[in-house]
Amino acid sequence: MTERTKKTLIVIGASLTVVVVGWVMLVGAVLAWGGVATVNLVEQNGTRITVPIPMAVVDAAVVSADLLFDVEDHLNVELDLGEWGPLVREMLEELDECPDAVLVEVVDGSDHVRVVKEGGSLRVEVTDSEVDLRVSIPTRSIRRTVGRLVS
Repeated sequence: MTERTKKTLIVIGASLTVVVVGWVMLVGAVLAWGGVATVNLVEQNGTRITVPIPMAVVDAAVVSADLLFDVEDHLNVELDLGEWGPLVREMLEELDECPDAVLVEVVDGSDHVRVVKEGGSLRVEVTDSEVDLRVSIPTRSIRRTVGRLVS
């Protein structure tokens, strides 16, 4: 192998390394900025489904939908809560700051629903005789996303 070929391979290898490391850092930054929502579903028959959802993707979808639907004046993605809008925004800010707690718990026979604020996430747990569903969403992402939708 000639000296020129060696140098060329080193430059190509270094370039690929920089590209791969750059993409990994970009993905890590996006996930750290927005967090990840998770949906876990376990059925009684043993079927398990886990779906991680990067909140940056949700934010991008909300912004894109807002831009697209503003062009089409017959579609509107804003939630018009009237006088309740400021209260919802304030509640979401307080949710992000409040200590960990069970916010709602309902038990009806074998059906069980819990809404818990824990460690910077809002968790919703639904259990009945057929399914166990758990959804976890970072509270800062809820505040940011819902804040864009509430008028």
